[in-house]
Amino acid sequence: MSYVIDWWNISLGKEEQEAVANAIKSRKIAQGSITEEFEEKVAKFLNVPYALAVPNGTQALTLAYMGLGIELGDEIIMPNRTFVATAHAGVILGARIKAIDVKDNQTINEELLETAITCKTKVIVPVHLNGVASNMDRILEIAKKHNIEIVEDACQAFGSKDSKGRNLGSFGRFGCFSLGLAKILTTGQGGIVVMKDKNDYDRLRRIRNQGVFDVRSENSYEIKAYNFKFNDMQASVGLVQLSKIEEKMKASINNYKRYEEKLKGVKILKSNIENGEVPMRVLIFAKDNLALREYLLSKGIKTSLESPSLNHCPHLNIKEEFPVSEVFNNELLILPSGPNLELEKIDIVCNEVNKWVEENA
Repeated sequence: MSYVIDWWNISLGKEEQEAVANAIKSRKIAQGSITEEFEEKVAKFLNVPYALAVPNGTQALTLAYMGLGIELGDEIIMPNRTFVATAHAGVILGARIKAIDVKDNQTINEELLETAITCKTKVIVPVHLNGVASNMDRILEIAKKHNIEIVEDACQAFGSKDSKGRNLGSFGRFGCFSLGLAKILTTGQGGIVVMKDKNDYDRLRRIRNQGVFDVRSENSYEIKAYNFKFNDMQASVGLVQLSKIEEKMKASINNYKRYEEKLKGVKILKSNIENGEVPMRVLIFAKDNLALREYLLSKGIKTSLESPSLNHCPHLNIKEEFPVSEVFNNELLILPSGPNLELEKIDIVCNEVNKWVEENA
């Protein structure tokens, strides 16, 4: 039997289409009132005072770094296991990336942090990959001790909480989220920066808009800035998607549970759904993940490899060894995921994975 099961499954339907059409009809196209409404509702959902929408998650991180004044020669500490965008957002500003090995849940090993801190360290970036919570209490303690700022990369963690019920992305000076297509909350492309301080909010608003609040009424450009503006058409999609977020989060958790129930002979990367974590994707360990991927594709099942560890990106010039990261780097495979993936298709995927495992035991 031939199947066609995509690796990522999310639907934008009639409601989203109507929302975009209405935005265009009302001439709400560029960044304006719909974007503001979207930002306000995202901030309310995440229980933070302020949120700013930007074109993508990478620019969310860059905007946060710029808000901290990151520049040439500054050091940014982050886990070796993260999407390269976490690093690129700093590299483009001239920063040096220092990578730390991870724990067995793929979050930064906070007990290695202090050995990496120098007088040039300006920010620590915990990354909540796939909605898994970093140990923020300990990281905040270390950062405070050394007078270092925190920017959370929660690009894969919208809606996830820690064991104390706190939203990931809400701990640091800034928290960054992605609204890309392969995210639980999507606007096609997009990003969000959240913060608690009004001065930070105003500064980032200006950096987002070439250094001013309003280019039509101001003529004094006194800070380094850029164009990170969002638009009302995407925001209209975001509002519809946000109205469904609880349903999408529940579906993602149910998908994870179904895989846990049906898969045999492979290890799933653990998510503590009991503690409030929302697994955006389902990842498994397979020592021959490329062969498994090829087999599944031959059955009409698409999968995805995870991004390489930062030390495998030669332009970042990271020379240390990362033994825990190396396992993730070599063995992870993303099985079909997404809030609109039907449970029946998960059963098909599991049957084929189980068959491959049995044949290659």
